[in-house]
Amino acid sequence: MLEAVFPRQYWILSAFFVDKVEGIAQKEWERRCDMNKTELTNLLAKKSGLTMKEAKAAINALFSTAPREGIIASEIAKGKRVQITGFGTFESRKRKQRQGRNPQTGAVITIPGGNFPAFVAGKSLKERIRK
Repeated sequence: MLEAVFPRQYWILSAFFVDKVEGIAQKEWERRCDMNKTELTNLLAKKSGLTMKEAKAAINALFSTAPREGIIASEIAKGKRVQITGFGTFESRKRKQRQGRNPQTGAVITIPGGNFPAFVAGKSLKERIRK
């Protein structure tokens, strides 16, 4: 996908530069840059025939984390599960309170529990990835 946006030479040069300046490993940098929100929006517009504005609105309606905007985040925040058959399930899970240690002082501290988002891949997605 990056090749469509930037020439391959630029991409390799950028990866080398980032690796040397910031100390990020080449593979890690490539993993981070597979597809971002803008590229996903472009691909949605291309595959569905939507305009870029409509595609961006659709992506934001699903994935936005702003209050009362993103469908998935809003439902998870209410404690509901969002299940997309074949793709996977987004849900909220509870984490119990636990003990930890302050690494500087070694003192025992209590880490509060809370809710956190989770995703479980569906059967079809797992099968597709394994091939």
